[in-house]
Amino acid sequence: MVFALTIPRRVRSAILSRSPECRDSLARCITTRCTRRPHAVAERSRVSASVIAVWNPTFHPLFCGAKANLDAAIATVIVSDYLKPNDRSAEMQTDRYDYTPIIRRKSFKWPNNARIALMVAPNIEFFHIDKVIPGAPGSQLPDVTGYALRDYGSRIGVFRMMDVLDKHGIRATVLLNSDVCAHHPAIIEEGNQRNWEWLGHGVTNNIRMNQYPTDQERAVVKQIKDTIAAATGKVPRGWLGPGGGDESPHTLDHLAAEGFDYVCDWGFDDQPCAMRVKSGRMIAIPYQQGLNDIRVIFQGGHTPKDWLQMVCDQFDTLYAEGATQGRVMTLPLHPFVIGLAFRIKYLDQALDYICAHDGVWKTTGAEIADYYYANYYQKP
Repeated sequence: MVFALTIPRRVRSAILSRSPECRDSLARCITTRCTRRPHAVAERSRVSASVIAVWNPTFHPLFCGAKANLDAAIATVIVSDYLKPNDRSAEMQTDRYDYTPIIRRKSFKWPNNARIALMVAPNIEFFHIDKVIPGAPGSQLPDVTGYALRDYGSRIGVFRMMDVLDKHGIRATVLLNSDVCAHHPAIIEEGNQRNWEWLGHGVTNNIRMNQYPTDQERAVVKQIKDTIAAATGKVPRGWLGPGGGDESPHTLDHLAAEGFDYVCDWGFDDQPCAMRVKSGRMIAIPYQQGLNDIRVIFQGGHTPKDWLQMVCDQFDTLYAEGATQGRVMTLPLHPFVIGLAFRIKYLDQALDYICAHDGVWKTTGAEIADYYYANYYQKP
């Protein structure tokens, strides 16, 4: 269960120091000040026993120390049914993939000895005005401001992005809410004309995969796959969970069982990596959240110029490293962020910079997956 809280001044020192009092302070905030989501109900007796704060510096500038004089901060608190505050090490590990340090890997080369596989990944999403937008400042319904901004992205911003990608000869790897297929069919038609790739990205970004009942999640995955396939004419192979990678413990297995063979949820590397699933096969393709426009500009408080510099700096490092070990560079984008009139030129400038270099393979997630499976995949 996930709650958005307002943390008052008297609690901040406990939060920032992560003192023993922090858990109890947060528990009190949950019961007295939380904005309850329709899917979440808290019981104080349970919450007091197991509250974990997510110390995410991109979520709010208070945690960066940039604006520590704010009267209140927004924190995300996860209430766990099974995680004990003082015994978390075993539960926090995963056996989905092996630890393989980059310095001990065999040589990894892209086609034509390219240094970088460039994947441009717009998140094209649909939001319902009668549901809370996770991560948006407003929690009252209807959230007209939050909804209207996102609708602007679907009406105008995405088509600006198409023009920029066309200019640079780039096919998008689209993270697609399946509700877009019914509500915004023009986007699907225009994307198909450009031979864009369509990935599963949930039904709507109002709902995360880990919010569905366990016995319904597999059916939801199948519904998303079938809806996208019917609308686009292409069965999706790739996946990014709505919210930038939120999963339940069973999501990967459901995806593999439904024929998906790569995910972007797990951004733990700069090269594709094999993952363990109960059936089928699965790899993780890098999706660098550090360059995500919504996280950098909205949540991190940086300017579009800052974002441009980050993209160029990231490229410089990966390009240099790619001389010996090929790398993936993904640009996670949102039409309602980078697609705004005063920001779109920075996407154009970023791609100008990247595409001016030799050894850049402008590709899609499916092409990366095909190449990896054919040349490097080993079942973990």
